[in-house]
Amino acid sequence: MPSKITSSESKSDAEKLANNLGINFTEASIKDMVETTNNCLTKLFSTVEKSWDGRYSKSFTMDNIQARSRAIFLWGISNEFGSCLPIATSDKSELYMGYATINGDMSGGFAPIADVPKTKLFALARWMNENREKKNAIPEAIILKKPGAELAIDPKTGKPLIAEDALMPYEFLDEVIWRIENKKEHYFDMLNSTFLYETKNDVSKEQKIEWLDKFYRRMSTALYKWSILPPSVIVDSRSINKYDYKQPITSSRINYKGLAPEEIQSKIEEYMK
Repeated sequence: MPSKITSSESKSDAEKLANNLGINFTEASIKDMVETTNNCLTKLFSTVEKSWDGRYSKSFTMDNIQARSRAIFLWGISNEFGSCLPIATSDKSELYMGYATINGDMSGGFAPIADVPKTKLFALARWMNENREKKNAIPEAIILKKPGAELAIDPKTGKPLIAEDALMPYEFLDEVIWRIENKKEHYFDMLNSTFLYETKNDVSKEQKIEWLDKFYRRMSTALYKWSILPPSVIVDSRSINKYDYKQPITSSRINYKGLAPEEIQSKIEEYMK
């Protein structure tokens, strides 16, 4: 279901994977649906706010239109043929960051990888290629390719935006998740701990603070999405879920163990010394 942003490599990789797995492959472009929805929304919002056209290029609206158009196609197939169930493709790393679209890639009747972080997905892909009866079913190009939804163009490169450029390195991100779930660490515990990623890469104190701030900010504002996700498989006995970790949907405050703002600032200044 390519859009005008979808790369030729992604289309080729999808067809190779389907053929390797013995799945019927059909290409259905979402371009017309995206353009029609785009035109309707532009007309609607321009009557409400005259500056909409200027804001539009800076919002995620167009990104989400693409993801939701694909969901419409998939549910249409499901309704028509009955024996097809759309699969939500969001993984644990994306869900913690809210890097998933409601009624888009989160839409489906089952979410098989919702409890699997991105780095483990890559490891599983390699394991399957080596251990399943059909060797190397997953094209190497898919495993080597940096993850990206291909919903927006990065103005710096002129190419589809890479997820890690919008978030942070997945190796660092997934270790934050691991520390939360397995060691019950909080923001300042992690700030004063050495990550495995830090032992292999040069990470400044400022950069670490930026990544941790982004993680907690995005996680706090994305928790409501966990409740909307379809049923999923829990693969880690220590995983937290929507019942374990709760945050008021309307709250924009991050809970740093109940610390007051001046206490938070004091701890950050102490770390920076």
